[in-house]
Amino acid sequence: MVRAASTVLFNALSRSGYPLVSLSQLSEEPQYGFTASAEPENIGPKLVRITDLQDGGINWNTVPYCKCDKPEQYLLEANDILFARTGATTGKTHLVKQAENAVFASYLIRLRPKSNVLPEYLYFFFQSDAYWSQISEEKEGSAQPNVNGKKLINIQIPLVDDNIQSEISKFLAVVRERQDGSTKQLPNLPPPLEDQRRVVLRIEELAAKVGEARGLRSDATKEAEVLAKSAMRQLFKSDIGYQEVTIESVCTAIIDNLHSNPTYSDDGVPCVRSSDVGWGSLLLNTARRTSEDEYQRRTVRGEPTTDDVVLVREG
Repeated sequence: MVRAASTVLFNALSRSGYPLVSLSQLSEEPQYGFTASAEPENIGPKLVRITDLQDGGINWNTVPYCKCDKPEQYLLEANDILFARTGATTGKTHLVKQAENAVFASYLIRLRPKSNVLPEYLYFFFQSDAYWSQISEEKEGSAQPNVNGKKLINIQIPLVDDNIQSEISKFLAVVRERQDGSTKQLPNLPPPLEDQRRVVLRIEELAAKVGEARGLRSDATKEAEVLAKSAMRQLFKSDIGYQEVTIESVCTAIIDNLHSNPTYSDDGVPCVRSSDVGWGSLLLNTARRTSEDEYQRRTVRGEPTTDDVVLVREG
């Protein structure tokens, strides 16, 4: 909902003719994080990683520590903005509101807004499609999604005065609070955005209906699962003459494949991972591929054939 509302407002700014400026005009030079191993013991400052940025906040109780002899360069401060620069969540952002004694890890980039822009305004722009469309273009063409500091500071952002920055930030903060259950009324917006309040209210209304439909579908699915499990229990009741035996006694072989990760290639034989095991089918269209030599090495214990059963063993 925050992404939808942010997109509505920033698209309206673009249509209103506000100039676009690069992020380099609104922030200090981006900085890469500190490379260190996470440690459970309190041996130094806390080490904020990509995985610690959850639901718009940081659970400091679960953030590990690290050894950092000179942390000053990497210490987080309030109003720092962190970016995930690689991996599946490339482009994800977090606005630091309350910093502890913590440094940020190497897969993150830190931006510090200049005095001519509100940190909240920047942060909410980074939730909009106007931002994500630019990030997506930068990520294309690489095997591992990533965005570096040079690409980041070239992102284009509408430049508006302090009052509009403040009103947009307050409005979107309330949108977020309403998603968390708040009953606050959406504040009014200044020109030229005043009509967008009605648009956001309509999106909220439609989103609520979608949520209700999903809830009903989920309830129906759960009821069906309960009935199915009950029927299976009746079918396999041991008091109607069935004998319980081990899986081993009814299988010709149980093969636990090699545990090391294969070497992937652009073409070759599909290599089924746990994520490629669907309900009732193998998702070969999404499977990575490996070489013929790797295939021969990994099927030495038995080549997969029709009527084999594939069991995901962990995760």
